[in-house]
Amino acid sequence: MIAGEPLDVVRAFEDAYNDHDAKTINSLYAPDAKFQVENIMAIEGKPALQGKTDYDIELHTHIHINPVSVEENRLRARVMASSEWLLETGIGTAQYEAEFEVADGMIKSIIARPVPQTKAAIGRVLNDFIEWAMTERPCEAGILMPDGRIVFNAHNARLGLIMLKEWKAKRD
Repeated sequence: MIAGEPLDVVRAFEDAYNDHDAKTINSLYAPDAKFQVENIMAIEGKPALQGKTDYDIELHTHIHINPVSVEENRLRARVMASSEWLLETGIGTAQYEAEFEVADGMIKSIIARPVPQTKAAIGRVLNDFIEWAMTERPCEAGILMPDGRIVFNAHNARLGLIMLKEWKAKRD
């Protein structure tokens, strides 16, 4: 737990993410923390977020958080993210408008709103990839998305990237 203002906590989170320091990342989440990428995914609770951390580390995710404003316990920022998944899809860098809610030195929630270009690009890729995976690789798709939603963990990050490369090769 980081004592301090939302900016201190969010900076510690950014540093830990870019250092791929799972222990520190996970220590910054409140027990009931929530993470949402608007209209794409929602994750609740520390165990699920720990899986998302492992997933992102496996994909060598890096983030840059550019704070815009701080009001009480909320920090608004522009966020840029890159990962092997984003690079493989051709998206490269995803951009978001985000709000971090911090309480008692921990992140209570992150709501990320993709900018229109990012939202459209991710939507196209996910729709095409999921349709292909359900048809061509139903067993693997069942592992990645047993209930129609991605289960985030390191294994699924590797499996999803392998499948993504195969899907991309068949399209090219």
